[in-house]
Amino acid sequence: MQLNDPQLKEYIDQLVEAKVEEKTKGFQEQLESLQNSLTTINKQPTEKITMLVTSFELDQVIPAFIIANGAASFGMDVTIFFTLWGINALKEKSIYKGKNIKEKLITMMLPDTPKTTTISRLNMMGIGTEMMKMMMRENNIESLPDLIDLSVEMGAKLIACQMTMGMMGISTDEVRKDVEFGGVALYIEEASESNVTLTF
Repeated sequence: MQLNDPQLKEYIDQLVEAKVEEKTKGFQEQLESLQNSLTTINKQPTEKITMLVTSFELDQVIPAFIIANGAASFGMDVTIFFTLWGINALKEKSIYKGKNIKEKLITMMLPDTPKTTTISRLNMMGIGTEMMKMMMRENNIESLPDLIDLSVEMGAKLIACQMTMGMMGISTDEVRKDVEFGGVALYIEEASESNVTLTF
């Protein structure tokens, strides 16, 4: 049989095609296995943490945000629900216009921003708070405003309780622009989907 014989050429083509098919079949099986693995991973639910913050004292709110930022750094979905005094951690300013006398008095007694938040014990007319802030700086612990900003940058969801805001006369113009608003139903929904729930 000559090399230019059409039958020989056909035989060689068939042999090459069989070898190529053999190689690509194994590759295709590996590719399908990898795709199935990726699909399984994508279907796995993301771990989630929901936190309830009811206090505005520095030594209560800072641990909440440190834990929230730590959880976010591990890839967890983070939701922080603020109610009662905790909403003051979300304030950017105090507005008195349009409030009744009780609301104005509450506004006057509460912090204007997280920067003016004090510690819960041994405040000693502000001396204890300043000592706490000094020790935080010396130990490279970020300030409360910086911790809040970092949590937002890392994707944490900040939710303010609408009922509490109405009760205390806190308007949406007084809190951060990246805050969402909701009530008990929203908190229960978030908490029921979470692997971890914490209260501060």
